[in-house]
Amino acid sequence: MPSCGMVNGFAFWFVADFSGLPNSDINPKKAPLLFTGPDNPRTHWEQTLIYFTDPIEVEQRQTIKGSVKLSHCQRNNRFIDVRLELR
Repeated sequence: MPSCGMVNGFAFWFVADFSGLPNSDINPKKAPLLFTGPDNPRTHWEQTLIYFTDPIEVEQRQTIKGSVKLSHCQRNNRFIDVRLELR
């Protein structure tokens, strides 16, 4: 196994919990969950890939730390802006 390699980006997916919908008659204990992960049944939401402008070199078993910020896109309210910062 190589001791180092390149990381070109990250994959993202989510779980949506519909128990907190306003004005909903759904019983929170029976509310549906939507799983979009690669190990779950396929949905039209799928996953998202975020590629780095420049790949980063990592060592074997190295932990990558950072943060992800999601916000509504001002140009199109159906889009989401994603900001990824690595430390």
